[in-house]
Amino acid sequence: MDMKKQIQFIAISPEEVNKPVNERLERIEGMFELFQKEFQPKRREEYVSISEAAKRLGVDKSTLYNWKKRNIVKFFQIGHRVYLKWSQVEESMEPLS
Repeated sequence: MDMKKQIQFIAISPEEVNKPVNERLERIEGMFELFQKEFQPKRREEYVSISEAAKRLGVDKSTLYNWKKRNIVKFFQIGHRVYLKWSQVEESMEPLS
């Protein structure tokens, strides 16, 4: 004998029937929003030449060499070419009060 379970709703509004489903959807949406906020793809590191960094910052190349000497920025070398990590340049900037 094949018996199927049956549920009988008596005096239950459609809102009450959908409440558990809606609560789960709200939790899923919240988790998805958190996931989007927290798990952004990593930004590819940008290396710029000394000339490019000087141009972007509106300073002379000698200023960048001075900052290197004072350990404000770090230089990176590949062969005979010298670069700066742009993110480190941005991080070394201090806000004016």
